[in-house]
Amino acid sequence: SFVEERVFERDTQRVLAYYKHVAPNSFHDGDERHARYMVWKYKGKKDALWRRLEAKYGFPVKHAWEWDDDEEGEREAKGGEEEEETEDLDGSDGSGEL
Repeated sequence: SFVEERVFERDTQRVLAYYKHVAPNSFHDGDERHARYMVWKYKGKKDALWRRLEAKYGFPVKHAWEWDDDEEGEREAKGGEEEEETEDLDGSDGSGEL
């Protein structure tokens, strides 16, 4: 049915987003076939799928749109907090004289 297909696609995108953020550049990152297989395998047992992914990687499974919000929040937090310190390794004061 239409609803089952939409739920299947939504859950596939959820698994893909999870792998993208939790295990970037891994074998499963961007592997739509694997994500579709996982969703199909756990049809009717989605809670078990989410629990197993959380147990394996140690991060909560979020919806695809929730990951986007986290990225923006992390960027804002990092932008204001982090300032790089520079250390003068050669001992000069920057005047160009030796």
